[in-house]
Amino acid sequence: MELIIKNLTKKYGSFIALNHVNMTFTPGVYGILGANGAGKSTLMNLITDNLKRSSGEILYNGEDILKQGARYRKKLGYMPQQQGFYEDFTALQFLYYIGELKGLNRAIRHDQAEELLEQVHLYDVRHEKLKSFSGGMRQRVLLAQALLGNPQIIILDEPSAGLDPRERVHIRNMIASLGRQKIVLISTHIVSDVECIADSIILMKQGQVIAQDTPEALIHSITHHVEEFPCTKRSVSALQKKYPEGILVQRSDGLHYRIVTQEPITGGLMIPADHLNLEDVYMYYVK
Repeated sequence: MELIIKNLTKKYGSFIALNHVNMTFTPGVYGILGANGAGKSTLMNLITDNLKRSSGEILYNGEDILKQGARYRKKLGYMPQQQGFYEDFTALQFLYYIGELKGLNRAIRHDQAEELLEQVHLYDVRHEKLKSFSGGMRQRVLLAQALLGNPQIIILDEPSAGLDPRERVHIRNMIASLGRQKIVLISTHIVSDVECIADSIILMKQGQVIAQDTPEALIHSITHHVEEFPCTKRSVSALQKKYPEGILVQRSDGLHYRIVTQEPITGGLMIPADHLNLEDVYMYYVK
């Protein structure tokens, strides 16, 4: 199973939302990181064929998805960023409805709906109306509907929005297990969503892919580019003015101001590779 993107471009008039993007996906979890406006959602909408491309190709197992049509769409599971529901549906009714739209027979959609609501910890409220659900509960319903029909390509746009810390961990573990046999694409600007489960990280900026590799390789690539300055609550303001992209962190010896930099800074403590993380990578490449 292989999904190949070749020179994919999307323009809105003179504005280029996606600029000659090339990617290859095989089974695994892919984290697509970038700030708002980087082109992540545009890419997701092109892969799901919800948006007309300006140029380029998207090939699933060697054939353009536009030629495959419904055959390709049956392979897809999509969790959109924006929540749209029939508010008077119960969670179970909503999944039944989505299952019918996907062409699943009655027995399969009923069995899968209950099983998936169990997996996302909503089985006990399956008969409650969606209008009573919190934002995090709605996110879990959206994830469940994306998995109906056992899709081979799963596309998740900001999947952890509104989830509490415990549910975020549970959903991350669930997504990691899916990636063993499926192509899972996670579009997010929340690094913690993907840092421990992604097999590959794709960093996007202004409609282009600026870096792609394993998390380990990307972390290694920014060795000698992260420094910390010991500081106090009073002295940190001067550092913040000089380096506004830095962050304040608590260490065992007190406060430090952490800076991701292109060039070494005199007076900083160079952070070794085994103390770097994907957040540092994001700051280095994207910010």
